[in-house]
Amino acid sequence: VSPAEPDTVAENRAASRRGGGPRLPDRLQIALLRASGCNPNDPQTRALMDGWPLAELRANPAAKRALWPQLRALRRKQRQ
Repeated sequence: VSPAEPDTVAENRAASRRGGGPRLPDRLQIALLRASGCNPNDPQTRALMDGWPLAELRANPAAKRALWPQLRALRRKQRQ
């Protein structure tokens, strides 16, 4: 076993997480999807998810509070 082998394994794992397959939503995105009632498989929902400023939402509670009325409106729209 060469010393480079463990690094190669770690690099392969990191590369498989970064690219390739479909990107899985993180916990915040799952919570936002649940609150919005949107179908995560819908292309419009995917575009909406890409527009969510996740880093800002995590860092700024006021940004989260500002987003909730929009999510509730989406949920009402989904019910109709």
